[in-house]
Amino acid sequence: MFSRNELLVFFGNSISQLGNVIFTMALNWWIVVMTGSAKILGMITAISLIPSVLINLFGGVISDRFNKRNILILMDVIAGTMCILLGFFADDSSLNIPLVIAVNIALSISFSLFSPTMRAIIPEIIDENRIKKINSYLTTSSEIIKVSGPIVGAWLLSLDFIGISMIFVINGVSFLISALMEFFIKYSYAQSSKAKSYFEDFIDGFKYVKRDPLLIRLLIAVSLVNFFIAGYNIILPVLVNSLYKDSTVYSLALSSEALGGIIGAFFLSFSKGKSQLVHISRELILCGSVFLLLVFSNNLYVLYGVIFFFGFFLTRFNVLFSLIYKLILIKRY
Repeated sequence: MFSRNELLVFFGNSISQLGNVIFTMALNWWIVVMTGSAKILGMITAISLIPSVLINLFGGVISDRFNKRNILILMDVIAGTMCILLGFFADDSSLNIPLVIAVNIALSISFSLFSPTMRAIIPEIIDENRIKKINSYLTTSSEIIKVSGPIVGAWLLSLDFIGISMIFVINGVSFLISALMEFFIKYSYAQSSKAKSYFEDFIDGFKYVKRDPLLIRLLIAVSLVNFFIAGYNIILPVLVNSLYKDSTVYSLALSSEALGGIIGAFFLSFSKGKSQLVHISRELILCGSVFLLLVFSNNLYVLYGVIFFFGFFLTRFNVLFSLIYKLILIKRY
């Protein structure tokens, strides 16, 4: 049996995540179809990410100092409202770039605060003996959504009576439903007794990282990886649109990547021995090497295969990175 809080957290988080996946897929495809330009998609993505990078620096501090349930509700309400706003003003025949940038910035900030707050609130509202199981359910749900979300988005795009405007509105409603579920979470907020300011907390974290050269190297590596992934996320819809002109191909490519990630993590669970930096390097090299096969990208099955193995090796890199990062923190303590 699941408690009320467990059900509300599970469905609220899953619905919010599904809305995020569908929105991102539909928006990227719409921008590429309307403009045919990786430059414009890259510009919109870059401008939208700048605020989220800044918010990510303070996301954990903010979630620790304020009512976590209220943060979750507010972030979903903002995301839902902005999606509906974009839906009302979106036009299938033209692209309002300033509006898209404004909505993307709001959503980027919203997602940057939602994720750390959701992770932080679970230990406070879920029984200690159930946390591991609930986290496993949330992880499983997240992986399923990564595979199915793009397919749902492509299906919505393929329906003649549902235009891009209605898809954005539907996504907006999904976020508002998630906010409603979070409203009913039983949560007792205790005012933080911390005397330090946000800036002092941030400086302490920076000093902590600075003391460990290995930690610095890891953070630099993952930053570079994220930089190249951002480029990949921009190029993929442009490539698919130029070769196939079909949103279904794009959605299946995203699903292939997610499926590769699931299988990669599954096989990694059977590996023995300690995770080392050489293992991270190996997965990263393999992750990049598969892209050499994109010279054959006019073959649809090769395209799906390349993206599948990209997801396979990238997930293994992320898992190994996370393990080594946690080991460093444990040794620190």
